[in-house]
Amino acid sequence: MSSLRKRTTSACALLVAFTISACAHTEINTAKAPQPVAIGYGADSFTIGELLYETDFSDKENWVIQIQEDPGAPKKGKVKMDDGMLDAYMPATGCTAWLNKKLSGPITIVYQVKCPLETINGDSIQARDVNNFWHCSDPKDFDALLTTTEDQYHGGFVSYHEMQGYYASTGGGGHVGNQTTRFRRYPRWKDGEDIAHISLNDKDGKSDYLLTPGKWHTVQLVADDGMVQYIMDGKVFYEIKYGDTIVSESRIDGETVTTERTYNREDYPAYNEGYFGLRLVRTHHQYRNLKIYQLDPKQELSSQWENTLFKNIAPAPVGGGIEQDDYWVWGSSVAKADDGKYHMFVSRWPKELPFHPGWMVASEIAHCVSDTPEGPYKFVDVALGARGAKYWDGRSVHNPRVVKYKDIYVMYYMGSTHPFEEITDPAVLTLDSHYTVVARSNKRIGIATSKNLNGPWERRDECILPTQPDTFYEFLTSNPAPWINEDGSVKLIFKSRKYNDSFPYHSSMKIGLATAEHFEGPYTVVGDEPIFGADKLGEVEDPYLWRDESGYHMIAKDMHDTLAGQHHSGILAHSKDALNWTLDKEPLAYSRTLAWDDGQTIQMGQLERPFGLIENGKITHLFFATMDGPGGFGNSTKSWNMVVPLAADNTAD
Repeated sequence: MSSLRKRTTSACALLVAFTISACAHTEINTAKAPQPVAIGYGADSFTIGELLYETDFSDKENWVIQIQEDPGAPKKGKVKMDDGMLDAYMPATGCTAWLNKKLSGPITIVYQVKCPLETINGDSIQARDVNNFWHCSDPKDFDALLTTTEDQYHGGFVSYHEMQGYYASTGGGGHVGNQTTRFRRYPRWKDGEDIAHISLNDKDGKSDYLLTPGKWHTVQLVADDGMVQYIMDGKVFYEIKYGDTIVSESRIDGETVTTERTYNREDYPAYNEGYFGLRLVRTHHQYRNLKIYQLDPKQELSSQWENTLFKNIAPAPVGGGIEQDDYWVWGSSVAKADDGKYHMFVSRWPKELPFHPGWMVASEIAHCVSDTPEGPYKFVDVALGARGAKYWDGRSVHNPRVVKYKDIYVMYYMGSTHPFEEITDPAVLTLDSHYTVVARSNKRIGIATSKNLNGPWERRDECILPTQPDTFYEFLTSNPAPWINEDGSVKLIFKSRKYNDSFPYHSSMKIGLATAEHFEGPYTVVGDEPIFGADKLGEVEDPYLWRDESGYHMIAKDMHDTLAGQHHSGILAHSKDALNWTLDKEPLAYSRTLAWDDGQTIQMGQLERPFGLIENGKITHLFFATMDGPGGFGNSTKSWNMVVPLAADNTAD
């Protein structure tokens, strides 16, 4: 445990001695100390490391107490540090208790706090304002915030507005407290004037994010090189990391103005050292079981995770998957029902239309069933079909991905529409036809839900991921690759394109990340740049996303043979947060050349839309859209969805 800093002025020391006095109705701390957790962004970023500091609040010399002076206040504030607790009674003013220990590097702070129900000396005060400062410092004199002056750092809230650091509060409000829960990145002022700063307040007024009088709440604070978290009772209240969209607040002519910005290191450098302070105003708090831990980074996934996919690909069963004589059959998603049967949802469209671009205007999602993962799968019904040009997905639905959350199945898919007449002459459907140009530009991502894999499926009248002007996804959004976490939050990898002024009116393919707190949305695209693209890592498409205890993983098609080393083969990449990706040290995930269980080895014409079936936490089978011929959509006579088992020792979990 590092030594404690003792930089206080004599005035400050006198203040501490004066205020460490008796408070009524305290209790002796016999509770078991809470343990910090790695959740939310932290689950992918760090593990809990060495214990740096803990206290039973008997170390009075290590604390600087700053109490706001108000001669007109009817009751004076009192602070007691005894019986394993810090007891602060502030009926009329504010107080900040600083730990006189400079903290450095990635840390997490955890403690318990209660707003007692009892009255003190006849006063009944509100449960409110559990406030926190961490990694704080003075921008001109690092340690100055430990010194109380007439103008700064004297216990009044605004006296801290010019310092640097992170701030989080639960139970704030005006005359009536316990109304707000907020996070800010300081400073809020410069030279006495308001400046723009990060201010998050979307939890205001939500009862699940407020205080319960008389309850011991567990607070956890995290600072990890710009990734910051505010956690209470094991639940993430606020968290930010670089690439997130944040809200910046400023005041112009007395009015509060907010704008959305991207949280980036250049504009918002990380606070990697500073002081920790407990703060309250017009309330009574009791604190106990304060501990501070070092955070250790998780091992890089590229070295931690062994690529077992490619080496464990077993021979594909002839006749497995599904093929239909009168349809082009393409990408699939497979889910296992409670009765043990396997349900495949697969794209198909009539063979009388050309394969490409027939899928853009006439694809439907068929529902097929098998007793085994390998198949063959038998057609049952159409899960999603055409429903009229007026709907965003009225003409074509394509590339399904089915995931389960609790008792609901969620089908993510691409939909499109166009206003033109039905196609009676397939010859009119060319890549430069008005059908194709409009249908391609109308591609969007949506969801349908059902409590039974047999349906019916409830579709939405709006897509979940619209395009936005002046973004990398301004032309289309397509090819969803979702993962729903245990807490219901969603990571959604998707394909996109930008606009071009000339035919074909779009850019090369780019892969982005959108997130949501629930599968119903709203979905927010993370950052201003794609996660994969020609100018970043490389151009890929057809992503498949999954997660295990080591992080997120992705399989995708290498569009230009630059990543995996084989033409249109698959790549494997890893990420801690689904935003920042690293190619595996052996990136080849699959090859177009496949062995079959009849002894043949065949180079497939196309091998796309990979999907992994996960059972008992492991990928057991890979499914692909494939076709015959030498390669190229116009050179085949048939397409189907095939399945490749993985060897039993596969550890792709």
